[in-house]
Amino acid sequence: VTIEPHRGAFVHGVDDGWVRDPYEILGGLYGLAAARAAVRGTADERALLERIHDELRAADDVDGFDAANHALLQHLLAMARAPRVVTAMRAITSIVPGNFFAEVPATIEPQRAGIAQTVQCVLASDATGAQRALGALVEGHGVAVAQQLRARGVLTDEEA
Repeated sequence: VTIEPHRGAFVHGVDDGWVRDPYEILGGLYGLAAARAAVRGTADERALLERIHDELRAADDVDGFDAANHALLQHLLAMARAPRVVTAMRAITSIVPGNFFAEVPATIEPQRAGIAQTVQCVLASDATGAQRALGALVEGHGVAVAQQLRARGVLTDEEA
């Protein structure tokens, strides 16, 4: 709903862009954070990143996976030392409330693979690779959410 002064309230439909745009924005921001972490992270922070990644790899239930994923991303953001990136991320609201991986289970294995690639790049101080890997991963989640909403009848092909 958009409210325009002296004109009224307007209801806009949910379309593919409405679903995917936030993920593309977040992909850019997370990618930037991963790039910064790759060049700014200390040896101790890299070691902790590896330990948290081990927890993510070992997670065998959706709640444990979500918790380990959250911890890893929070640590990556801390390694980035980029407070403006974090502030920009807070402005993006989630389309999927609650445990993202419980609601969109098709994203768990891509998350495992994309995080593994991101961590490998961060540990190798490959800022470009880390940025691409994490950015593409998050943008891919937007595609998965759009597919799930299409399957539930919320999005139709006409709106895509």
